[in-house]
Amino acid sequence: MLEDTAYVTGIIRDILLIFVLVFIGVALFVVFRKLSSILESVDSTLKSTREVADAISERFSESSSSGGGVASGIGKVLSFLLRRSRADS
Repeated sequence: MLEDTAYVTGIIRDILLIFVLVFIGVALFVVFRKLSSILESVDSTLKSTREVADAISERFSESSSSGGGVASGIGKVLSFLLRRSRADS
């Protein structure tokens, strides 16, 4: 009788262990899928952020290279205006 109880208890324990392991496997699979989609979203966001940063960087590098010409032009205009105002005085 005691051996039958131990045998039944062992079978129930083994069945519960199998169910728990299957449940953990399914839970890990679901978590992996969700994390995978989150990581894909983060990767997409990083790519678009990198593209925006590159575009802004290119704009600033273009404007800084042409900025010398703009500054030179402003200086010439100011020089001309200051000479005229001195000549009028």
